[in-house]
Amino acid sequence: VLGVHNVTRNYPIALELVKHKDERRAFIDFINKKRYIPPNTIFLFDRGFYSENLVDKLISKDLKFICRLKSNMKIIDHN
Repeated sequence: VLGVHNVTRNYPIALELVKHKDERRAFIDFINKKRYIPPNTIFLFDRGFYSENLVDKLISKDLKFICRLKSNMKIIDHN
């Protein structure tokens, strides 16, 4: 189950059943479907969600997000 919830107004935006157990893939499929995403949305992900592919997808779609990183993560700024 993939759930997207509005924490400000306390209601679900989307609930989807998927046949696999890959949370990242389910979310990428969700945003690729070009569903309506309210303006000023910030997605919040737990540490297990992080992947370079997910971050690249979110950035390419100009979506805002916050995610936990592993303590040994090395961040390189390419700018």
